[in-house]
Amino acid sequence: MAIEKCHNYEEFLLQKARVITEIELFYMLPRHKKKKEWFPDWIHYSIPANEVHKFIIAIDKN
Repeated sequence: MAIEKCHNYEEFLLQKARVITEIELFYMLPRHKKKKEWFPDWIHYSIPANEVHKFIIAIDKN
């Protein structure tokens, strides 16, 4: 996995977060923002161990 791909993916996620933030701030009513099923306190991600290993190796190479 190349670092460039990681940066592009990170930029994509950052842009996605900005869009979601804008939607939450400007287009949602307060009653929508209070719905716990829409906005949980914690979000868990799972990633296979081999993907983490590849990412660590790619970071160490640079």
